[in-house]
Amino acid sequence: MKAAVAAHAAARSAGDPAAVAAARAAGHAVATAHAADHCMGSLLYAMKALQVSGMPVDDEYDLQISRLPDSLRDAVVSGIALRMKGLGIRSVRRA
Repeated sequence: MKAAVAAHAAARSAGDPAAVAAARAAGHAVATAHAADHCMGSLLYAMKALQVSGMPVDDEYDLQISRLPDSLRDAVVSGIALRMKGLGIRSVRRA
């Protein structure tokens, strides 16, 4: 939990939007240990970091979704889709 808090603190102090998003992705990744739905935040903020850096997000999305167990894939895809607009993430192909 301390690592997640530290990562989000780093995000608040970062000036570059890509660094902010990358720090938030790391924070969500380590927070997944105590709340599984944080795994979506990790992917979302990784995609946000790519997008604000001018890079495409589709390949990262496809890669991470393809690694999910079949039993979780639909729930995560649905959760990601619901949260993308709020973060301003565009252009994701459906896996």
